[in-house]
Amino acid sequence: MHGRSKSEYKEPTEAEKEHLRKTKDLFEECSEKIKNDRKNNSCSFSTFKMTEKILKINPEIPTFWNYRKKFIESLIDKDTDKMIDIVNSEFTFTENLFKTDPKSYSLWSNRVWLIELVLNTNSIKIKSELENRNVGPIDIFQLENGYLKGINNFDNFSFSSEFKKYLLEHITVYLKLLANELELCKKLLNFDDRNFHCWKHRSFILTCLRYLSVKYSWKDFQKNLHMEEFKFLNKLIENNFSNYSAWHQRILLSGNNHLFNTLNDFDREVKLAHTAIFTEPNDQSVWQYYSWLIEKLLPKIMFNDNNFYVCPRFFIKTVKLSSHSENDIKLNNKIGTHSILIQLSNSCLISSKYSNVTLILNNNEVLPIKNGNWIPIYQDYEDGINDENSFNFNNKRLPSNFRSTIKKNSNNWKFVFDFVENNLNKSDSTLRNLFEENSVQIFMNLFSTNSATTISNKPLWSLESELYRKDYFSSKTFSPKINLIDQKKYQFVIQKEEHKNISMLKCRYHYYSDNDINNGSMSIDSAILSNLNEWKSILLNEFNILKEIQELEPHCKYPILALKKLYDIFNLCIPYDLSQENEISFNTKLIDSLHIIDPLRKGYYNQKVLNMD
Repeated sequence: MHGRSKSEYKEPTEAEKEHLRKTKDLFEECSEKIKNDRKNNSCSFSTFKMTEKILKINPEIPTFWNYRKKFIESLIDKDTDKMIDIVNSEFTFTENLFKTDPKSYSLWSNRVWLIELVLNTNSIKIKSELENRNVGPIDIFQLENGYLKGINNFDNFSFSSEFKKYLLEHITVYLKLLANELELCKKLLNFDDRNFHCWKHRSFILTCLRYLSVKYSWKDFQKNLHMEEFKFLNKLIENNFSNYSAWHQRILLSGNNHLFNTLNDFDREVKLAHTAIFTEPNDQSVWQYYSWLIEKLLPKIMFNDNNFYVCPRFFIKTVKLSSHSENDIKLNNKIGTHSILIQLSNSCLISSKYSNVTLILNNNEVLPIKNGNWIPIYQDYEDGINDENSFNFNNKRLPSNFRSTIKKNSNNWKFVFDFVENNLNKSDSTLRNLFEENSVQIFMNLFSTNSATTISNKPLWSLESELYRKDYFSSKTFSPKINLIDQKKYQFVIQKEEHKNISMLKCRYHYYSDNDINNGSMSIDSAILSNLNEWKSILLNEFNILKEIQELEPHCKYPILALKKLYDIFNLCIPYDLSQENEISFNTKLIDSLHIIDPLRKGYYNQKVLNMD
């Protein structure tokens, strides 16, 4: 795995077989003792020491680790001195086990528990006079005379001299412990730079440091910490462009970070990606990072100060219009004369309360509508159009809250409405006729949460001071959560466009204000217009660079896919008025070539062609 060959199987020797038999007997004896202690609601030091012997052989036994935790907790208020000795030895014990098994889930979990135990000294009722001193972090476990002995000025750590100097200004037992954890992670990542257990632990430690910086008001600590982590990631990436974990950590670091807020920051990052791509064009990890730069970071920088969001991963794929006669409405229980059916790129939950649709004629006249309602469709898009009675989704085995709210997430939605009477010149005009005559545009403001904005396992890099000024710390407090009602505003315009002498309905993002749309006099704000022109220039420049890479590496699939993505972003996000005909073009024959380059994904590439104009 990760370029390391699996060792050949060797038949164990008789001595090894005897050792395994003794280990098995010891394991069974230890398990039986733990069962008896549980029945008696007690813990014994002899069983605690026995678990240590087994865990040295195999650390992936959660039951034994849980027993050790329970034994340490049992010493609180009973034998403080013994608990101090055991906590210090437990840090050393787990660190030594990383040398033989650095990817043990249970081992890393126990390490987190130890750190939380130390950070939560104020919540543990240890009978000590030190507990009553309100002077900041207290070394109740005497780590500075035990596990952390010898750490005085961080000279043996690989931090930059600037960061070491800053750490010394706030030096506490907590800071020593967490800095030591970062150094431990560095050593383990030097051995295996893709150890995701270690990367996750490092993210946890960074979050702990942020927690402390807020709790004890360490000025500019987070800014300095971000810079140090940024330098650390630079070294790893420079040593190995194929380090997917380091690229991913770089993405996580970008949240609320002063190093990822400007176009200069984007320029720095994209140049790094270019260097990696030209060096290793067939490496997927850097292409993943490049995709994030173009799809996520760049739009965020461009529209960070606006009240709407531009997300190239979230867009309207197809649009279908229909109108019904009064007889049809009565016979088939239609709830509106007109409907707009849209298929979105991602499953989403649209808020009917805040989302709205505006129709504007070519003469800038706004067509008032009434009874507008958003309805999710839980069926294949094509089938749903032909059989609207089958849209119902009802599974009584599911919880009621799922059936009433979460079930509304869908890729397919229908907006049904009526025109306000006497607002059309011809009484028999329909929505489809208006589009056929190329005389109307549809503006949609969708307040929605969607799967394109969900990032899993993302730590909290920035903490609200009042919320986290608490004595008790837990990794569970900072666990990532998916907020199903985190709705954002996305603005789309649907209009008829001519492309290669073919008329079709197209959807793009729009950048007009609500007031301009309602008044029928659209004009893009000068600041946004400037950003759009700059964004367009960047996309075109990147497109040309990708074309150069593709010409140099005709048998590499990644530049082809990136070209297609950039082409789609340009057509989705750059307003029709700002783009010129044939300003950007993509040769579909490149997609056809992927069938030969990567035949296993032939169906996926066929879908790419279907998404073309």
